Amino acid sequence: MQSKQDTVLASAVDKADGSSPPDAKKAISCEYFVRGEKAAVRNIIPTGKLFWGTTDLHKSPRWLLEAWDVDKKASQVYVLDNINFRFDVYDLDA
Repeated sequence: MQSKQDTVLASAVDKADGSSPPDAKKAISCEYFVRGEKAAVRNIIPTGKLFWGTTDLHKSPRWLLEAWDVDKKASQVYVLDNINFRFDVYDLDA
């Protein structure tokens, strides 16, 4: 049985094909560590896709989050281990 939250996430994923931003009014601002280097601020909108896998840069499997990068205006895959989850949520219209 699918919960209401699962339905909302599935709906967001259906609308996010990676070529355009998801239909969202809020984004997350968080720190992201790239290959152990200094953290960079990322402004993202999670698309609802969380998966176990690899990337071109990360050959060993790990948890990954697909999200729309507000600043880059592109779909990106982020390694969950590299995200500082002390973040701010903000309105995109603000």
